[in-house]
Amino acid sequence: MLMGNLNIAISEINYFVETYSVTPSQIYATLRQLKLYIHFTHEKNAIEFYQYLRDFYEFIQKSKKSNNETL
Repeated sequence: MLMGNLNIAISEINYFVETYSVTPSQIYATLRQLKLYIHFTHEKNAIEFYQYLRDFYEFIQKSKKSNNETL
């Protein structure tokens, strides 16, 4: 993401989530860090990645409520 390739960042986060057990709280922590980074930099790729990750977080929150499990 920081190197300017949003598609690679999205692929990497998807791979990470599929490969490792990730909890919604871990994704939320990443969202908080990204939000702080965006506050200071206004970096376009970071904003787009934040939006993608936020949508993903909302999706897993809904899934977790229905399945009651980690990713």
